[in-house]
Amino acid sequence: MQTSFDGWRTGSNGSANAGPIEQQPDHDMTGGGILLDSPMPLYPPANPPIVFSVLAGREVSTWSEVWKHECEIAFLASMPLGKRNETLDGVTGSQDRDARGIKGIRGEVAVARLRAEINRYAALKRS
Repeated sequence: MQTSFDGWRTGSNGSANAGPIEQQPDHDMTGGGILLDSPMPLYPPANPPIVFSVLAGREVSTWSEVWKHECEIAFLASMPLGKRNETLDGVTGSQDRDARGIKGIRGEVAVARLRAEINRYAALKRS
């Protein structure tokens, strides 16, 4: 078992599914000369918040990739159509990194998938 740079235990194959390392403060965390007795918070928490995912149709952890994806889709769906298209496709002819859009970073197939998910999300929200 090894410890990665971010404080997670990694298995012999490098996977990070061995769980977080419990961290204890080894110095004064308050600045007032009192050593805290409780351990520092673990991330992700043992019982992360659970929310209902429209796209998954079930409750999911707010720490999950499913929820991360849904937040991205909800954000894109909330944009006005022109701004959404600019964010997805980028600004034609621009050399600015920020103006490349998602297509310039992730590619055309990823943008097509995002558009399909945005449409599915909007349909689920309407029903």
